[in-house]
Amino acid sequence: MSKIRIEFEDQGQDFLTWLVEYEDGDVWSKVVECEPFQQSIWEGTMVFDVNNIQVGDRVSIQSKDGDHYTIKYLIENIED
Repeated sequence: MSKIRIEFEDQGQDFLTWLVEYEDGDVWSKVVECEPFQQSIWEGTMVFDVNNIQVGDRVSIQSKDGDHYTIKYLIENIED
């Protein structure tokens, strides 16, 4: 299992960073940490195609209740 840290642009939202666990080739990967706030909302969310996201992209997710969304904040940084 690998992990990637996704940092979002700061537009005053309560979350800025997600730590996502993934396997190469998996279509869905899981948010295992969220900082600085809203852990109960975002941890457990599934991120679509984390193997191919890049700085400047938006993240597509499946929420814990099964709904699909695109996060409106752009990715500012990605770290392995």
